[in-house]
Amino acid sequence: MATNRHIMIQLIVIVFLVAACGGDSEPLPTEVEFPDQSSPTETEAVEAQAEITEEPTSTPVINPTLPPTWTNTPEPSETPIPTATEIVDTATPLPEPETVASVCDAFAADPEGSTREFLPGEAPVASWTSIEGAELYRVFLSTRSGTLIRDDIYTAETTFTFDPNSFEFGEFYIWAVWPLDAIGDQMCFERGGELIPQRPPVGSGG
Repeated sequence: MATNRHIMIQLIVIVFLVAACGGDSEPLPTEVEFPDQSSPTETEAVEAQAEITEEPTSTPVINPTLPPTWTNTPEPSETPIPTATEIVDTATPLPEPETVASVCDAFAADPEGSTREFLPGEAPVASWTSIEGAELYRVFLSTRSGTLIRDDIYTAETTFTFDPNSFEFGEFYIWAVWPLDAIGDQMCFERGGELIPQRPPVGSGG
């Protein structure tokens, strides 16, 4: 306890010495002002909150202006289009050839030398006219309904005699012929006639 008192006395002495040495100095301030750290008033808090929460004024968004659409417009052709020129035939027309009769005009069946109706056992004959340039004649035999009987007959003559066994009573037959040139090509349309077998006479035993 005595020690504490001794310390206090020493402190008092030191204070007086300091005060005596610094008499002209400014007195120490008796009150130290500290910044006001008290809570803001309710009005100030509302105003601060309003400043914080106030939404910024929206600025309208302006869309950028697009460049004008480009249209591909064809430029006029620099090359002039030629004007159609009427073509005039200046060639001298050739004279028309002389009209000549075709050799096929003379080609025909010969009814006088051909058989039309015949009795059983008789050999019918087909006959036709000759024409210039014909090397062979091809002869056909078929029924009137279109069934082909012979197509392999070639002759240089203008007549042909058929086998009587190729015919039957009650059937109608057609013969036809056309001329062939030196290389075997057909020269004219076919010509021909009918062949009709007759009923055998009564009492002939046929």
